[in-house]
Amino acid sequence: HWYFEDEQIIQLLEATRAEVDPVARMAIYEQLQPLIADHALAFYPYQKPTLFAHQAYIVGPKESIGQVGPSENMRNWRINLTLKEELR
Repeated sequence: HWYFEDEQIIQLLEATRAEVDPVARMAIYEQLQPLIADHALAFYPYQKPTLFAHQAYIVGPKESIGQVGPSENMRNWRINLTLKEELR
């Protein structure tokens, strides 16, 4: 679904765009949060187990593979240069 229609939420979103005072804008967002949460759906898709291999000196995959798949948190992976040198 590419279209959302809730007049109250749309009006509040427009109000946040027009509000220049950060405190007042935050108050509007606090009104919006429960309204948006009321529209939220829970969707738990099936995912097959994923076989994943990586170099031993890559830090992060074991700690960060989540529900979406092995590359979900790739931005958190790092190369441990000390370990890389030790493995040579």
